[in-house]
Amino acid sequence: MNFSKKAISLAGILLIVVQSLPAQVRQTREEYIDRYKSIAVAHMERYGIPASITMAQGILESDCGNSWLSLQSNNHFGIKCKRNWTGDKVYYDDDAKGECFRSYPSVEASYRDHAEFLDSQPRYDSLFAYSSDDYKSWARGLKAAGYATAPDYAQRLTRIIEENQLYLLDRPDGERLYASRMGRKVTDPEGWFADQSSVEPAAGASPAIDPDNYRVTINAHNGYNVYQTNGVHYVLAKEGDTFESLAEIFCISARNLRKFNDLKGKAQPVRGEQIYIDRKQKRWEGNARHHIVTEGETIEALAEKLGRKVIVGHVLRYTPFFSKIKEIISEGIIGDVVTIQAIENVGYWHQAHSFVRGNWRNSNTTSPMCLQKTCHDFDLYLWLADKTPKRVSSMGDTYFFKEACAPEGAALRCMDGCKVKENCPFDAEKIYITNKRTGIAQGNTEWPVDVLAIHPTEESIYEAIKTGPYGRCVFHCDNNVVDHQITNIENTDGSNISFSMSGFTSDGASRYCKIMGTKGDITADMTKNIIEIGLFGQPREVIDVTKLATDFSGHGGGDVRMVLEFLEMITTGKEPQGITSLEQSINSHLVAFAAEESRLNHGAPVEIG
Repeated sequence: MNFSKKAISLAGILLIVVQSLPAQVRQTREEYIDRYKSIAVAHMERYGIPASITMAQGILESDCGNSWLSLQSNNHFGIKCKRNWTGDKVYYDDDAKGECFRSYPSVEASYRDHAEFLDSQPRYDSLFAYSSDDYKSWARGLKAAGYATAPDYAQRLTRIIEENQLYLLDRPDGERLYASRMGRKVTDPEGWFADQSSVEPAAGASPAIDPDNYRVTINAHNGYNVYQTNGVHYVLAKEGDTFESLAEIFCISARNLRKFNDLKGKAQPVRGEQIYIDRKQKRWEGNARHHIVTEGETIEALAEKLGRKVIVGHVLRYTPFFSKIKEIISEGIIGDVVTIQAIENVGYWHQAHSFVRGNWRNSNTTSPMCLQKTCHDFDLYLWLADKTPKRVSSMGDTYFFKEACAPEGAALRCMDGCKVKENCPFDAEKIYITNKRTGIAQGNTEWPVDVLAIHPTEESIYEAIKTGPYGRCVFHCDNNVVDHQITNIENTDGSNISFSMSGFTSDGASRYCKIMGTKGDITADMTKNIIEIGLFGQPREVIDVTKLATDFSGHGGGDVRMVLEFLEMITTGKEPQGITSLEQSINSHLVAFAAEESRLNHGAPVEIG
């Protein structure tokens, strides 16, 4: 057989090439986990995505880094290009022939894009309501949100996690725990603050109150002082800080930063506000059943120390009525909220019962009207519009329920031969005995008559109004709380809320509001359970809230829903969606205090924060 020199030379080159290429060694699952678990844990801390979920998706989508897509493009999560992708691309047959997939310069870049993809896409928003150690809910949520088309996608992720005990990575000190459990070499990466900080006692710290309190000065991060209390780090917000800017400085996603601080939506910090940059404790490892408070301790600090939740019962958030309004605003249907006009109608008999004759009549022994009652509304409208208050002004007074307004012939008590009793709508006998809604004679044995007697009967209620405080003439009581008040709130973004409370209404306990945005408005009447949406240049849409739920008992249907969410939080650890945390409640109470200060100073504006 004859061979040309050219053929021999080519064969030699081919042989050399073949010999120089080693056989592709398939990466095992264990090797894949060991190689990338630190990235997954870091992204869990920054974005709130369980490390176990990230690892399981990487294993499944990339075949432990052995798939063509992962080898050719470093794409370990099967993320397709989509319209907004401006990076490199590769084409691969998947659900359809020649689909466009993202290509990355490194595997690390693929992991980062996966985290940012989940964090930024609205369809995955519901997943972040689950805690970062609830991998089963995350797996089901990913499938439900359409991450993959395989019908058993959630089950496959869960199986990978449990077969490899990846759930250990979701726990505090997860890498060390995983390595120890799986017989791997234990790595001890330094914490985020290592080699960057100097430690000194915090100013004014008292070891008797908080022995764990100290200050860490981070010179490499714009001079922020980082404090620690009960094992949780926090900073004090500066003027102009946003959650987005702080997230960038401290390498935490803005979403997670809001979650650490029990905030949602578009809320922003105010100067001097305490902003947590660590995840708070979920539970306390101690066994004490009680705690003796020492001077200087706060409810908030104790809750953090003991791993407890402190919630505030802003029940109106849970009503089908306001829940629907929140949904409309959150979806951006009326655009950005610019103006809110709201009215709380305190029924004439409710005003007389609670705020003239009753327990809440005098701010010297209880609190002003804006704190005891309308703080609910302040919370409600700030929450609906996702606003932060900046400045408050308020005006109001006791206009009618005072001695100067008593009609001629009015007795000190309704049952003491009052000459104007017959025509007085505030007559105690009418309100507590004969009124169709509130009277004991009409079959009502609950509020308000159960305030007058433990076991309400006609006899016991008559005795109560003859001798007790609820039988006094409304013009001869020791009340000083307002019977009407207007509060104007200017928010940090320039929007405003105008809120009016009046005790001179026939349809008590009702609320009206008009919420005006950049695309349209909402007009809502809680009494009728009707919501109208008017978009600019379009016909108005009417929503009948009675068709959205069946139970409207207990504060418009809010009571039961609030209790159910509370119980779910206690039993499952799931972050609540509507329950107001102590931190969230502070703004509405600051507005209330500011409103009263402004009212007492003839409407002078009061700054918040």
